Amino acid sequence: MIAEKDLASYWLHAHGFFTMQSIKVGKNKEIDILAVRVHEGKVQNIQQVELSTSISTSANLTLDAMTLPESVEKFIEKRFDDGMILAEMEKRLAALGKKSYERVVVLGAMAAANRKQAAELLEQRQISVIRIENILFDIMNTIDRQDYHPTMRALQLIKFMLLSKPAKLAALIENEAGIFNQAAKERFIQQLLSQHAVKRILGKEENQELLAVLLRESRIKPEILAQLIAGLLTTRAKPRFLQAFLETKEQPEPMDRKDKELTGFLESVK
Repeated sequence: MIAEKDLASYWLHAHGFFTMQSIKVGKNKEIDILAVRVHEGKVQNIQQVELSTSISTSANLTLDAMTLPESVEKFIEKRFDDGMILAEMEKRLAALGKKSYERVVVLGAMAAANRKQAAELLEQRQISVIRIENILFDIMNTIDRQDYHPTMRALQLIKFMLLSKPAKLAALIENEAGIFNQAAKERFIQQLLSQHAVKRILGKEENQELLAVLLRESRIKPEILAQLIAGLLTTRAKPRFLQAFLETKEQPEPMDRKDKELTGFLESVK
């Protein structure tokens, strides 16, 4: 879990916190991250940050057969309410001149419905929840080319040497064993096409052939396509479209090789 702690600590630093990782409080017990924000020389607030960052769609926080509510309670008891951890936090608070602190969980992957319920159960116990993908997004969105420690260096390489290469990124998305399953691919395309910048790119003249291919292979029913076009065109544009359509329709369709061969054969036997 070293990488996850590095990522969470980096993110906390960006939000004005100093951090300490892996504070030992007894045999096989530790506080994942202690975060302290100081403003104008005074301690403003303190957070105890615990991580549960599985990348598999587990059923609960403790990766066992417990029900989700039981799992959340076990997690809280082990990570926050353990006597040795509470004693360590009291000692740290006294040293910093504070009497209270915030409890935070960085939450990784779970089955979607379970994750939502787990977050709600934690928040009911006054524990804030930060989703790990939000931390990763903030880091990837802002990380630059400066020198960082190994965990951040790995993200730099992913951002600047992989995700910045359109062909590589497209291959990752297309790959069946890659980033997305089929449902996620569809949501990704929908969100991508809703962006103004993407609409502007697709509207360029050099991309008209691509749009034609997309429409041709989309299997849209003619009546649906007609409704879409009617909705896109202004009153002034509709007559021009109809004229252009009729002119295109009057042009003979090109024959493929087999059609040409058949026509030549028929003419030869006349």
